[in-house]
Amino acid sequence: MGIRSQVGFCVAPGIEVPRFEDIESNWEFDKVIRDERGTLYFVDEVKWYDCDDMEGNGVVSKVGTFLASLNEEDYLFIEMYPGDGYGMETEISGGWWNNDFGLGYISHVCYEDETK
Repeated sequence: MGIRSQVGFCVAPGIEVPRFEDIESNWEFDKVIRDERGTLYFVDEVKWYDCDDMEGNGVVSKVGTFLASLNEEDYLFIEMYPGDGYGMETEISGGWWNNDFGLGYISHVCYEDETK
């Protein structure tokens, strides 16, 4: 139960990124890429808000603290989760939209006849 998010973030090349995948042994990213394009982390269907301990030593706190230390143009963070009504809520930080991973998000408008 609970709200599950889709989370992706990427960091520009030349920036040393901690190995977030090693912080918690029972917590796993679906995709981790470290190459000449930079670093990409992606996880689907995760309780992102609930993946931390009370002291801030978990993955969520560590990622947030690290990204906050960067210049906005050097990273992009996107979290999407079900909203209170219909559709998805999106949290975005950073401004590296032209990243070589193609990390971004897509939403579209539909009408009732289309959904039946």
